[in-house]
Formats: sequence, structure tokens, C-alpha cells
Amino acid sequence: MNLSPAALTESQLIAAKALFAEFIANKKLALDSEDLTSKYGFEDGDLFSELTEALTELPEMATLSPEFSSHDLLFAVARTVLVPELEKDNPKIELAFVGTAHNPARISRVGGLSGNDRQLRHCIVPLTAEHLLEAFEVTLSGRAPAEPGTRVSVLTDGLLGLVGRHVDIQVGSSDDDVVSGQLLRVTPDALILGGGDNWGGDFVKAVPLSSVRSVTSYQLTRDEEEALGLA
Repeated sequence: MNLSPAALTESQLIAAKALFAEFIANKKLALDSEDLTSKYGFEDGDLFSELTEALTELPEMATLSPEFSSHDLLFAVARTVLVPELEKDNPKIELAFVGTAHNPARISRVGGLSGNDRQLRHCIVPLTAEHLLEAFEVTLSGRAPAEPGTRVSVLTDGLLGLVGRHVDIQVGSSDDDVVSGQLLRVTPDALILGGGDNWGGDFVKAVPLSSVRSVTSYQLTRDEEEALGLA
């Protein structure tokens, strides 16, 4: 999910900061944790549509990949802003990136259980320009901030940006040598996948990094979304 150069240039950073500050001053948004459980959350997934359009039109962002979307930014904001706040009073929370025209950021598991089986503390977090800038940089570099005290290699740092998404992992040379599922965690030695109902309901599997030849992530089709109970 490397959508752009690994870091923003100084001119890109200045332009992004100015745009995000203007956006927050005009919108004064707050993120509601209940949106993580709703198909229509975050304004039906369109919370940052206008912002992303304005961002991609900046001359400084001419090198931005056409693959960059408002859903990428929304998912990164949910993961870097809402999830840490929720985890203050709840077990570890895992998000699923759902390929949909609606809200792409949904809670899939809480403390190892299906998100549908756990009651979460409701929280509302005022959104800041700094939040947007952090999420934007996370999206561009294809990584997520490491948890406190966690050390990750260069390889696993890049793969952290795919946590929460469905992935296909090639572990051999033939087309049949593929392991699929939701990427739940990345450790220094393995990729942890979940699968089954709502991803992770039926199995959890560790794929050694030494056996990984490639990792592919894609957005779910409408039929796949419904089959997984995420529609």
C-alpha cells in the first residue's frame, strides 16, 4: 500500500498543513466511535471526500498516486485517532478495511473476539489538523505507528500499513501456494492472519516471514462484503 514517496517534501508538508488547518477551522469535526460499527458511519464514508479532492488538486501533490483515496485517509484516521482512545478502556481493537461505497472502517475484533460480541465504551474525539497530517503520512508511507515499546524491522514496518485488510500471501511458486485472510498482526517473525465469519471467527494462522514471497491486498467486492457479514 505504498501510495507515494516515503516522506513528504517540505513544500508538500507546508501545503498539507495549511489545507488541513483550513478544513478543521471550517468543519470543526469530531469522530464518533459508533461510526466504526455502522455501514453508514463517517457520513456514509464520505467524511473526507471533499478534503481528499482538494488535496489531490494541490500543485505540490502532483506526485501523489492516483490510487490514493478518501477511504484510505478515513481508515488511517480511524486507526490512529479513534482506536487508541477506545483502547484506553477496551481490549485490543482490530479494524477491517471494507471495500465499499459506504464506510470502509469497521471494527472486526475486540480482544480477540468478534466486534459484534463486545460492548465498547462510546467516545467522541475532536479532530485536529495534526490528526489529519499524521494519518496522511501513515497512508502515504504504507505503515502504522508501532505500539509503545514495539520494535519492528524495515520489512514488517512496511506491512503494518496493511493491518486490517484482507490479503493474499504467496508462500510458494505455484498459484495454489497462497494463504488468504485478514492481516491481524505483524510480528518480527510472522504475519498473523484470521479467517472465517467476520474474518478471524474460524481460524488464526501464523505465516513465517521467511516463507513469504509476496503480499497482495485488495478491496472487497459487494458480494464478498455481504458474505463476510460486513455489508
